[in-house]
Amino acid sequence: WKKILQMSFIDPYLDLDPANRQKAKINCSGALEGTQDLAMCVDLSSNPVTQVEALSKISWDMVALPTFKELPGVGAQMYPTYFSITSMAKSKDAAMEVIKYLSTDAYQVEASKNGNMPGVKSEAARKVLGQNTPFKDKNFQAVYYDKAAPIAPKNVYDYAIEKVYVKDITNLVQGKVDLNTFLRDAEERGNQFLKEQTGK
Repeated sequence: WKKILQMSFIDPYLDLDPANRQKAKINCSGALEGTQDLAMCVDLSSNPVTQVEALSKISWDMVALPTFKELPGVGAQMYPTYFSITSMAKSKDAAMEVIKYLSTDAYQVEASKNGNMPGVKSEAARKVLGQNTPFKDKNFQAVYYDKAAPIAPKNVYDYAIEKVYVKDITNLVQGKVDLNTFLRDAEERGNQFLKEQTGK
């Protein structure tokens, strides 16, 4: 965590003069839709689909994320959407047919053209990523430049506890708190949150 926070939220801002560092923000969407004074945004590959209006106003392109020297050629983990059938489903067979269709190469090619990373390994689906979007000339293939990192294990508290951890991350970016203090406070808040949720 120390390495990730240092690389992502401290190092990029070190060259800013103190006044500008105090104005630094970490919200890509806010900068895209508002001031448009954004040098780089690390975000989901679906941004060109969800931020069409904002991205149409600026000059931009896509590149692969930086990697760690310990893991050359390994990029970010995937952030997939999952489809499943619950025990409450009344038409399980029909639902399964829909899921089967969504995983066909034919459907995945069309989804890919519309800017959604395909959930299959089909080269036909991969190579048409983003071709039906207003940004078909952009380097969508950058998302495949590195091998995807394994998806981290998740539990029922992850989404909520993430908000606890990142509560003061802007203070870290702006240099109002040092990294060790930030990590210590985040751990204390996280442990308190888990205690409240689990009674342990």
